[in-house]
Amino acid sequence: MENIFSFKRLFLLLKSNMIETWRYDLRFFLSLAGFIAFFRFCEFYPDCFPINFVVVCVALVLGGVAFRRLSNQPSAIAYLNLPASTLEKTVTILLKYQVFSVAIIILAN
Repeated sequence: MENIFSFKRLFLLLKSNMIETWRYDLRFFLSLAGFIAFFRFCEFYPDCFPINFVVVCVALVLGGVAFRRLSNQPSAIAYLNLPASTLEKTVTILLKYQVFSVAIIILAN
């Protein structure tokens, strides 16, 4: 396998990642939307903060979840053995959670 960045491998990796994890991603997105709705429509949502509290919480959650496959050994081995370069794997993760973060920020404001 070549270590040069390839858009073909990137799109194949994105496609396989979306097919494998669409149920988990849907539950994750709905959970975050529920979290936002809870704080948005309750008295706990502070309007006086200069930084949106919900957006900061969601950014922390997304940062923690992005590389969750590397946390246990069998999943990490399977992830590292994917036929793609490290840059392609990282770009796949970032693109996937970029969509989540934009949708959550739109919902939070």
